[in-house]
Amino acid sequence: MADSVKRWYALYTKSRAEKKVAVLIEETGAEVYLPLQKTLKQWSDRRKIVHEPLFRSYVFIRIGDHDFEKVLKIPGAVCFVTFAKEKVPVPDYQIEAVRTFLGEQALPEPLEYFQTGNQVEVAYGSLKGLRGRLISDKNQRKLIVQIDAVNQNITLKLSSHLLRKVVRSST
Repeated sequence: MADSVKRWYALYTKSRAEKKVAVLIEETGAEVYLPLQKTLKQWSDRRKIVHEPLFRSYVFIRIGDHDFEKVLKIPGAVCFVTFAKEKVPVPDYQIEAVRTFLGEQALPEPLEYFQTGNQVEVAYGSLKGLRGRLISDKNQRKLIVQIDAVNQNITLKLSSHLLRKVVRSST
């Protein structure tokens, strides 16, 4: 049987099983992506930096159409993200945007002023075209962007010099 075109899909997992599922998927030879973020955890006796999933209970897997059933047999895998009972592929550019976000270094101070609540679009760089709403947190600029396939928001720390306001046309 010829390989079908491989696309990215969001796979829903059991709670706190993301890392285990990702390892088991890798063992099958399929390409898997589990975006992790560093988080400082505080316990009563210590602090520790841990790597937690950016999207809880989701891993991304690049497979062909004939591999869906095999993946769902993996312990901890629950279902693929669907719309109208059809599995929804995640566009490559969204996976790349998450990868870029997680690898970004600190950016220079903003050159232009934006107000909290402005609808903005990334005008420059590898995240160009992503849209969201600007929020503030301790005088840092942040952009909230929704990733369609998993219907969740992520917070990106971006300098406002990379942004432009989204102008709404009055029709």
